[in-house]
Amino acid sequence: VQAAVSQALPVALRGDGTAGEGPGALTDLLAQYLTRSGLATRPDQLTLTSGAMTGLRLVLDVGGPPGGLTVTETPTYPGALRLLSQRSRPVRGWPAGAAGWDPGQLARLLRPGSPGVLYLQPDGHNPTGASMPAAVRETIASTAAAAGWLIVADETMRPLRLAGELAPSLAACDHRVVVVSSLSKTLWGGLHLGWVRAPASTT
Repeated sequence: VQAAVSQALPVALRGDGTAGEGPGALTDLLAQYLTRSGLATRPDQLTLTSGAMTGLRLVLDVGGPPGGLTVTETPTYPGALRLLSQRSRPVRGWPAGAAGWDPGQLARLLRPGSPGVLYLQPDGHNPTGASMPAAVRETIASTAAAAGWLIVADETMRPLRLAGELAPSLAACDHRVVVVSSLSKTLWGGLHLGWVRAPASTT
């Protein structure tokens, strides 16, 4: 994405920014980037936003049961907690980090018959910096999906892994996982560019 922006920006700056190829060209580039990164993605699976939290807000408003329970890792990103509080969504914590991510405990939290939203940061978890093991991702995705919960993976920090093998995206484990992300950490927060990757039927 960074190389594509570097190539396209000088051309875009020749005009006043009100005309051009539009968001279609950007979603095409983004779909190609995600596919090269290991998560096969089509442009019709992407919705551009002004950031990851804007994407999460959109997902909660459109896809999540209104006022339903949200399970988040604990600790988790404070911005996500503020957003959930603004929407009066009760939150239940699930320990995260190197000693956390217990699939058995999660299964007990995801009450059958009362689906809600599961918000996770599988890669470069904020604030612990830990990343979820690949085997745990498979179990979590299947457990939550079977319980009818909406799974939201925040992958804003995913490209910043500095060492070790990068585990598959949680969305690669189950097609129903919704991904929110942005360029705020990898390029510059001032771009205000993020996206939601979801099944094409929901974008």
